Amino acid sequence: MPAYSYALLGLSFFSVTVCGCGSSDVVTNPNVAEEANLTEQTTVDTESRGSTALSNPSSAPKSPEITELADALFGDALQRPATTPMLENTTGVSEPSLALKANLSPERLIEFLKLSDLEMQNIASGKAGVLDNRQASQEMIRVGQMKLQAAKQLQASTAADPAQKILGIRGQLQALSHLAALGNLKAAEELEILANEQVASDEVTVAEDSRLVLIGLALEKIQNGSLKDPGDVLEHVKRIGEAAHQPSIAAMMVMGQARAVLEKYGFTSESTLVRNRIVDLFADHPDPNVASIALQVAGTPRFAVVDRLLGQLERGEAVPVSTWKESVNELLADSPDLSAVQFLASAALQNEAAGRVDYVSPIYDALSSSTELGDRERREVQLAISAYEARQSIVGSDLSLDLPSVDGRPLSLSSYAGKIVLMPFWSIEFPESLSVLQLLDEIRDAASGKVEIVGVNLDRADAPFEQFMEESPVRFRSFHSTSTPGKEVVNKTAEKFGIVAMPFIVVIGSDGKVASMDFTGQKLKEAVDQLLAKLTPSP
Repeated sequence: MPAYSYALLGLSFFSVTVCGCGSSDVVTNPNVAEEANLTEQTTVDTESRGSTALSNPSSAPKSPEITELADALFGDALQRPATTPMLENTTGVSEPSLALKANLSPERLIEFLKLSDLEMQNIASGKAGVLDNRQASQEMIRVGQMKLQAAKQLQASTAADPAQKILGIRGQLQALSHLAALGNLKAAEELEILANEQVASDEVTVAEDSRLVLIGLALEKIQNGSLKDPGDVLEHVKRIGEAAHQPSIAAMMVMGQARAVLEKYGFTSESTLVRNRIVDLFADHPDPNVASIALQVAGTPRFAVVDRLLGQLERGEAVPVSTWKESVNELLADSPDLSAVQFLASAALQNEAAGRVDYVSPIYDALSSSTELGDRERREVQLAISAYEARQSIVGSDLSLDLPSVDGRPLSLSSYAGKIVLMPFWSIEFPESLSVLQLLDEIRDAASGKVEIVGVNLDRADAPFEQFMEESPVRFRSFHSTSTPGKEVVNKTAEKFGIVAMPFIVVIGSDGKVASMDFTGQKLKEAVDQLLAKLTPSP
């Protein structure tokens, strides 16, 4: 889901989730990601550990703190059996896998769990150098399976003390969650069984982890329509924090997700109960940063009406335009402040992305006509409207770019004449801008040479392009429109295209005209299919 941001247009950074799931009223602190890492979980510094510690042991760094461990782990800890099938998964992968030896000490198993987490992060981010998407998925499955092996061994080890065995249980919950997220149905079933077994554990961290897993599984069932009663979600939320310890940041974020999903799917009273629980547990947190995040993820009731209507639109339910207009105007009249402006701009962008044009203009009309907004709010409104008008004006126009390329070699759109071009705008600074790469590759590869990908990079001139391109899954050539911090408009190309969301993809038809824009990837294949249908078949 894209982040709504004016960073490239010169405004101080903010981000609003564009999702219609009840969380789009959250004006995110730029440090939220950093602050959300204040959990009790052990992390490993990625720079000191290297990017391919598991998938390519020979390339692991030889720093003093890891040399002995790496040699020990890969010298005698791993074995390659002739046939050790992977866990069954939806991709049909069933290949030999690495296996851990059975005599590893608890300390080495714990360190192996840390390295597994690091490797999964590096594969997902592209730092591991795995460029093929299917291969990356296979590597994630393989490492997840190895993590599961290590966690089970740790729990079962007779040499492990109680605290180490607890880490083994938590490692299993995490590894099964990884595998389930990768489409492994057996892992999802095993995860649910394990979480139900451990939810009554006397160890508070294990019980909390299990509750978070069960909440997540229940939310998924609500979203796919297989669960109509959110009672279990409410019970687990209620039980979080009953033990004599402060719940984790992860618990707060999962509860925030629960509130959002319940709100989106019409469980308004239940969503309010979850919101109140978040406030009760975290609003008075001794760390003011955590308290601030809690108020953000809890949301505010004043956005609830518009948010609920937005959820109905997302589900394809009928919402009279008059009702939508009335709710937007009421919200702005009650709350003529920056957070309301940002929330409504986010809602407008979401409707625009989904093609619900009748629900876009009422927002901009209300924002532009309000007489209660302050100077900062009015500037925000003007940026949002200018960006919207820029996007509208560029669709249907002939597109040419007078820009250098990232790699320094000549690059021209005229070289792609007669082909459909997918043009993702991306930035090293905004990882979410590359979240659609796999989809782009799939669309191009399925089009038999009729579709090409040409990107536009929006980074500063001193961005580490060479290193990034070596490690990332970007496999297409790109123009470079240099961003210049400190300017009123950081990036002129971003302004020209009205870019306030990442990802952002421009679809160019075979005639060289801009056919459409996409901010989510959800309608991208449909847009390309329509253009392909118009092409004259080759003789």
